[in-house]
Amino acid sequence: MQSTAEVILASDAGEQMWYECMTESGMESWQLGNPRTQPFGPKRVLGLYHTHTLTARPLGRRRLLAKIFQVLLVIVLLITIGINVMFILDTSRRLQEEGSHTGEGSEHVDGESRHNSLRLQESHQKSLTIEVLSSQSKVSISVDGTTILEDGEDHKGRGIHVLVLNQAGGSVMAQRTFDTYSPHEDEAMALFLNMVSDGRVIIFAIKDEGTFQMKQPARELLKRLGSKRADVIGWRDMWAMVTQKGAKMFGESYSKSTEFNSWGAPVVLRAEVPLISIEGISPMASLVLTDSSQLTPDKSECDWPDTEENRRRKEFCNHIEGYGSVCSCVDPAPLIFNSEPVLNNQVYNVPVAIIASNRPHYLYRMLRSLLSANGANSDMITVYIDGYFEEPLEVTKLFGLRGIQHTPIGLKNARISQHYKASLTATFNIFPDAKYAIIVEEDLDVSPDFFSYFSQTLRLLEEDPSLYCISAWNDQGYEHTSDDPSLLYRVETMPGLGWLLKRELYKDELESKWPTPEKNRTTASPVTWFTIITMFACSLSKLKRCWLVELHCSRRGRSIRMWDWDMWMRLPEVRKGRECVVPDISRTYHFGASGLNMNSYFHDVYFKKHSFNTQPLVELKNVDSIKRDNYEQLIVGMIKRGTILDHSKSPCEENFIPEKKLNGMMLSATQETPRGGDWLSFIMWNFIFGRPPCLLHGVLSAERGWKGFHPPTSPNHHTPPQGKIMIMFIKMDDPKDFVTWLQVAKCFKIWDLDARGYHKSMWRMHMMESEMLVIGVPNSEYAKYKPSNITPIYLESHKDKRKLSHLHTHSLARSPSMAVPL
Repeated sequence: MQSTAEVILASDAGEQMWYECMTESGMESWQLGNPRTQPFGPKRVLGLYHTHTLTARPLGRRRLLAKIFQVLLVIVLLITIGINVMFILDTSRRLQEEGSHTGEGSEHVDGESRHNSLRLQESHQKSLTIEVLSSQSKVSISVDGTTILEDGEDHKGRGIHVLVLNQAGGSVMAQRTFDTYSPHEDEAMALFLNMVSDGRVIIFAIKDEGTFQMKQPARELLKRLGSKRADVIGWRDMWAMVTQKGAKMFGESYSKSTEFNSWGAPVVLRAEVPLISIEGISPMASLVLTDSSQLTPDKSECDWPDTEENRRRKEFCNHIEGYGSVCSCVDPAPLIFNSEPVLNNQVYNVPVAIIASNRPHYLYRMLRSLLSANGANSDMITVYIDGYFEEPLEVTKLFGLRGIQHTPIGLKNARISQHYKASLTATFNIFPDAKYAIIVEEDLDVSPDFFSYFSQTLRLLEEDPSLYCISAWNDQGYEHTSDDPSLLYRVETMPGLGWLLKRELYKDELESKWPTPEKNRTTASPVTWFTIITMFACSLSKLKRCWLVELHCSRRGRSIRMWDWDMWMRLPEVRKGRECVVPDISRTYHFGASGLNMNSYFHDVYFKKHSFNTQPLVELKNVDSIKRDNYEQLIVGMIKRGTILDHSKSPCEENFIPEKKLNGMMLSATQETPRGGDWLSFIMWNFIFGRPPCLLHGVLSAERGWKGFHPPTSPNHHTPPQGKIMIMFIKMDDPKDFVTWLQVAKCFKIWDLDARGYHKSMWRMHMMESEMLVIGVPNSEYAKYKPSNITPIYLESHKDKRKLSHLHTHSLARSPSMAVPL
């Protein structure tokens, strides 16, 4: 028989609890071991009955705590429900009472109440609750409680953040940041706002500082958008505004900086923006009301012909803003370009890789330029986007092109390098039969003869093994140093910015050795090369004592080597003695003034005045002359025919290069002129306002450090006729001795941050419509052609001058015999 146990508990009447145990042996009762023991019965502990004193109390406490916890949960739940009900009732009441209401801020301006002659029915309209934060370290924008923009990252996002919403659904149609602390950004902002369609909801917010370079035209535009504070927003003030273009301003908040070295208090703007319903309205009546009762059709209802081009346009314009006439209902900008074919086009089937990031407005301009160039083949163009950004991909689709996005790898320059590698690998994988690829960045314009240029030069990579790339960019090709679009040079430095790459070179050499993200990290500091070369400071009292941490600086005895992909490709172990072909006048123009290694100051100084070919048909001169042996003969012939300049003068002197007359006006190639504005004022402003300027070393001409040499009078010293060849010899002791050249480059107002564009320690350019050769002595192979009576020009760097000055001062302090008597 199985053992069973029954337990009967009677607590209220004090009934006895009995245990009946039936065992397999037939025991019918439980004999107590001790007769004096009290009969077994229930015990009451804290009002509860337990079967054993050792376990009853803990068990009772746990049950009590569980009941208390359950009661507390019920109470909390009831309170939560009550709060939510009150919130819902309060929100409903406020929405019924307010048509459009703007919330609190440090100082608040309501949009004016306006009466429109036409009204859509408002009974069923919905609204957006928009909240905007503007502060020194953060901006954020939320719509209906969802954050759609937030920028709190240190040292980034300075300026005015602009967000554009669809007035019918509230979707984000554009997002931009304009660093209006820097020049020209206010112009870019004005251009963007002018291209936004009427009726769109536009939100503004300042982070850090946003008015230092905001000129009056931009302020006037903000006033036309409804701002009441556009004229008074000043240094480090905080400001936010929500407005509808062409309609009304829904709210504006403003906080003034009370002290020069402080920021305005953070402002929070809250606004209710009614949505415009377009359901059930005919295309001609699908309208957005404006103050003047002007009616703007919604883009989805434009009467465009039903073509493949316009289907792409409609898809784009329905959710992307800021592209002006692309979305015009009356006369939209074309998306298909019937460019002229290139005769015997050798690059028609060469894939074109466009390296892009999250700069869609740059990409749009670049694609229009590229597709308009003669000989363009859209089937071979692929846009590679570094990251999963929507707008650049939509711009790519707008033109019917292939777009590929990938996950970013690395940070800053490392990320860019890895983006290039991924794009090049993908290009040759997509086009497995392609022997070449053309690489172009998203911030470049291309010339009308861009493809013609590569078509004429492509064969050089097959016929001359001493070449490893063909570039459309000339580092030294400025407006005053280039003249002939049909002329080609050989250079040892890889320029990039639009170049032709051979598949064999990439697959066999570059791909496996490409710098990894780890190699892109420096051992000294995480700053970029641009930061290094722009660490510039000036004393408050005098501008004469200025210094720069140069590109090849060192820290604790270790050289800083930045692993940018292009700088890596210039390394001797990668180049292996090979060279690149470049034009005298560039076939690309670098218009991008914002980026990781770029800002508007830097662009004004070094890129704005680059020459750019605009001729559609250019036949290159004697392409075979660029081959190695032919080129050597060409250069030697030029040196023998050339006229040596007067080496007793400094290259920085105004008349070092002979003047010429143009329409009766004297011009000089070395005359100091401002580049990009009043730099003296710029330096002072930046110093006073506590920010290091991005003005680079050598822009100012003070203290050039030239040491003149006075050789005997030579019959070679004379003014060369126009169109001839000028020769100049400079001191260059070894292949890395660029001290004098960099100072000469400053005088000539060309690229002077590092040495580029040279061939065997010789630089070639145009000056005053004459060709000019600058030869390094004794390092260059061409130094042997220097006349014995010519002493090479030597210009010491500012760094060397400071060192000599310091040593001289130190010796004066230590030598009593040289002390100045009192």
